Amino acid sequence: MIKHEFTERPIPVPAGPSAEDKKIDIDIRDCGEPVVSMNYGPANIISSSQYFIQGLAGALPECYCREGVMLRLIRAAEMLPDGYKFVVFDGWRALKLQKSFYDEHRRRLAAADPALTESELDRRTVEFVSLPSSDDLHPAPHNTGGALDLSIADENGLLLPMGTRFDSDTDEASTSYYEERLAAGAALSENDITALRNRRFFYHVMLSAGFVNYRHEWWHFDFGDPLWAVSTGADCAVYGRAKPEFVWLDID
Repeated sequence: MIKHEFTERPIPVPAGPSAEDKKIDIDIRDCGEPVVSMNYGPANIISSSQYFIQGLAGALPECYCREGVMLRLIRAAEMLPDGYKFVVFDGWRALKLQKSFYDEHRRRLAAADPALTESELDRRTVEFVSLPSSDDLHPAPHNTGGALDLSIADENGLLLPMGTRFDSDTDEASTSYYEERLAAGAALSENDITALRNRRFFYHVMLSAGFVNYRHEWWHFDFGDPLWAVSTGADCAVYGRAKPEFVWLDID
């Protein structure tokens, strides 16, 4: 278990922007920053493109993000204990991947609960997966290159226990889930306490580097995109929809 001052610092409730914040109109003034490969970063940042591994349409074999996001992640990685590293599951996301991910999640929800109406399916899907929007005024966070899905591995290469797997769509995946249980007087198991402390460390390291967390997903952090602007009160988002020069036309 990590021993650090961050593990003793609670995660605030709420932890950051929510699904409703995705609908807020935010001025976007794209700074023109390039999208870069995450394969060439320092040894304590590992690119592991999970949607490519899963075979989703539009996924690429390596992760990409805006240059400023990469620089801030490097700053965050400097705060990790010796031997620890970030494992990035997803960064910049093509619209083709966003659509296949959205459609797949909506199908899973419908299969799990056939009683859900179309509007209920839409609401529950967008809480977990942003709409595959081609509207430049309302881009999906990952389509800007400003959003990252990631976790932390220890010196043995094992992912730290966070209470749920990456991409879990359960209540337990909410960043402040264990904080809320603790505040309600619930008894936490040893595993729960480990997950609580790991989440605290992860959350505060990322915020110290300039990121904000999407409150429904402990693994999702943003910088520069509209969710970041909503959370920080910035005048505008500095990242809009991005299409790296290396991406083939049919992947958009």
